[in-house]
Amino acid sequence: MCGFLGFIGKHEEKTRKRFLSAFEIIDHRGPDNSNTFESDKYLLGHKRLAIIDLDDRSNQPFTKENNFLLYNGEIYNYKSLRNKLKENFGCVFETEGDTEVLFFGLMHKGIEFLQEIDGMFSLCFISNNGQVLLARDRFGQKPLFYGFKNDESLVFGSELQAIIKLVGNEALEVNEEAFSEYFQYGASIAPKTMFKSLKQVVAGEAVTISLEKKSNYSECWDKTQLFPEIKTALKDALTDRLKSCFVADTDVAILSSGGIDSSALIKTMPYVFRTTSAVAVHLKTKEDEKGLGIAKELEAANLPLLVFDSKSIFNADSSQYISMLLNRFGEPFADTSYFYSEELYSTIPDKYKVVIGGDGADEMFMGYRPRPYFYLASLVTKIIPVCIRRKLIDVVLDYGRLGLLFAVLLGCKDSSEKVLMGFSTKDLKEINLNSISDVKIERRLLISGNEITDFYANYLMTRLKNVFMKKSDHASMRFSKELRSPYLQGNKTVFPAMGNVFSNIVPKLKLKLYMLNSIGLLKIFRKKVGFEVISENNEKNRQSTIIDWCKKNKSLIDTYFIYDRFMSLIKNTSKDRYLFRIEVFIKWLEWAHSNYERK
Repeated sequence: MCGFLGFIGKHEEKTRKRFLSAFEIIDHRGPDNSNTFESDKYLLGHKRLAIIDLDDRSNQPFTKENNFLLYNGEIYNYKSLRNKLKENFGCVFETEGDTEVLFFGLMHKGIEFLQEIDGMFSLCFISNNGQVLLARDRFGQKPLFYGFKNDESLVFGSELQAIIKLVGNEALEVNEEAFSEYFQYGASIAPKTMFKSLKQVVAGEAVTISLEKKSNYSECWDKTQLFPEIKTALKDALTDRLKSCFVADTDVAILSSGGIDSSALIKTMPYVFRTTSAVAVHLKTKEDEKGLGIAKELEAANLPLLVFDSKSIFNADSSQYISMLLNRFGEPFADTSYFYSEELYSTIPDKYKVVIGGDGADEMFMGYRPRPYFYLASLVTKIIPVCIRRKLIDVVLDYGRLGLLFAVLLGCKDSSEKVLMGFSTKDLKEINLNSISDVKIERRLLISGNEITDFYANYLMTRLKNVFMKKSDHASMRFSKELRSPYLQGNKTVFPAMGNVFSNIVPKLKLKLYMLNSIGLLKIFRKKVGFEVISENNEKNRQSTIIDWCKKNKSLIDTYFIYDRFMSLIKNTSKDRYLFRIEVFIKWLEWAHSNYERK
């Protein structure tokens, strides 16, 4: 786990100084080594958190024969890949780590090599012909941003804040095309960022760039299944993935929140052979005292439990939270559970560089409460004709929240978006300054059958890759911890293949049955606990604050939105979490407008 920053193109001394200043922003991503490579064409910097092959020989930028690699992540199956590269290409290795394996794999096989990797990564590989490859793992566990400056130079790196510092505010322009997705998810969605000239590499994709030819194109490297879709016992699948996540030359901590996801990993630990020491970690909060009880119940002699008290995450006010989020991410980000994650990682002792968590289990095992309802909607819409559903929807939407839920059951996509995201695409188009003023933008869109379950699954995966993974990476790396997620490793089809018709009705059924003889029925079906720090009882105060701000800054709102419709959207938003998204956005917009003019 590391961090990197790069600039490719002709540059002056002032660009070099700006690069070195921006490079310091990611110090927390790699406290064990800091290296730069500088030439007339390249400014490349890498911060290393040493986990595999702790020797300096595995430091980066890694270079041979005028090829360069900057890489963040871990390849768990690097030893088997190393043997294949020796056998097939006669590669001679000088290190014992995964970086050199990735280097030779890309040099000899290109993008195709990425399909063979079991791990997580973001990378930049520069070929000796000047071609640049940027790529990310299939779930976006490792971030990667990039952009072009004056169409003559390329900037890229692990954190948006560092790139903003490198390119300078004068090169930035607000990206209005990213607004709608932000309002729906609370974060920018790849490939967009909130700046026109800066992008994110999409999870599971690779971007190939040639500055000389002034060309770039993206392609999905995750095209085929590496392994066949086979039925595997849950214990065996979890054991294999945990074994992979223990590939390290440092000590390991495993999170034990008391929830089903982490508890299933703790239960599986006795089956995992490991050569490194490990502990379980729990952050005690007032909101989830039952979670601590379960964590203690699962404690084992060879996996002692460390318990830390939560002290600071609920002591700030809304404006402080917003300032911290904007400072951390460099653009609007509105998931306040970030602060719980940040405090959790801050408590883990420095010796534990690797942390194993339960991220991705909800997505792999259909773990969220709306799943049964959307499954029911997929059945209902196969029975009731479209013409009847349209008439019923027109009637029920006049009956508030209950009518909205009934419209979801009838396959109304707008209503489904509102229930899941807070705002529908249609609503957001109507506030857009570029939309047609008084014309109904589109006919109400209906979805049916498998379209409904696909829509729900796509929403979950988009949120996982662009919100949850971004949050987890930032929070863990702020304290120089590498977060590994067993549920997101290995063959991506194994966990979904375990599902059956009952999995559509009972969220995370397979995991709950797995834990049944360990923690009991009542604890398995206890209410899922979230860790957001905003209060759900603050809607009126936040709504009033936002409206007052908009009235005072009408000219700024007019620059980007149809003012009356934007105000109506705010007034019709009742949940505090969605109002918080708007509040984060307007504070960022105020900052953006004060730092550069809209072009």
